Amino acid sequence: MRFSFRDIAVAGILLIICNAGVTAGDARLLHASGTFTPEWSLLTGYGATHPGFGTTSQDVRTWDVILQRRATRKTTGSGGYRGSHEFLAEAAISHLLRPTHQPPIFALNFLSCWTLRRWDSLHPYIFVGGGPVYTEADIEEMGARLNGNYQAGLGLTFAFGRHCKAHIEYRFHHISNGGRKDPNDPLNSSKVLAGIRIGR
Repeated sequence: MRFSFRDIAVAGILLIICNAGVTAGDARLLHASGTFTPEWSLLTGYGATHPGFGTTSQDVRTWDVILQRRATRKTTGSGGYRGSHEFLAEAAISHLLRPTHQPPIFALNFLSCWTLRRWDSLHPYIFVGGGPVYTEADIEEMGARLNGNYQAGLGLTFAFGRHCKAHIEYRFHHISNGGRKDPNDPLNSSKVLAGIRIGR
């Protein structure tokens, strides 16, 4: 696996935008609730498209690395409805396992998440969102370098320390250029990710 100087530069720009985006989210949540908790996560995992699902025809497989920063609003509610809203910003890099010898896919995602906090150390969550995607990879039937994505998923967080958590999650992921260019064969895929989250 090789990354060019351009790949590294794009990743750096995404990280800067990611930090700026979630800082704005921090300010919004602080204004709305008076309290928020910032956390960082590093996730990695495997993704694969579903040829035949919708108009997806390409078999694309990826190894994904995601740096995520989140702003968590204070916990509200009681009993089974006790939970918190979170704003997530992500800088994502997908290394292509199939087709091979291709440049990576870069994405910047902004997600809205709801986490149930009924239990002390086990927190299920759901999320939805999306953002821009850029790639120079030669994937047949993808007609644009600049695309968009939307995604939705669910996960589970395990707290094993005061400031450290592990989590696993599943995402349904869609990439297309929105019909701006032809061809526009979307990539509908599933991603399974695991990671570590650190925060106060």
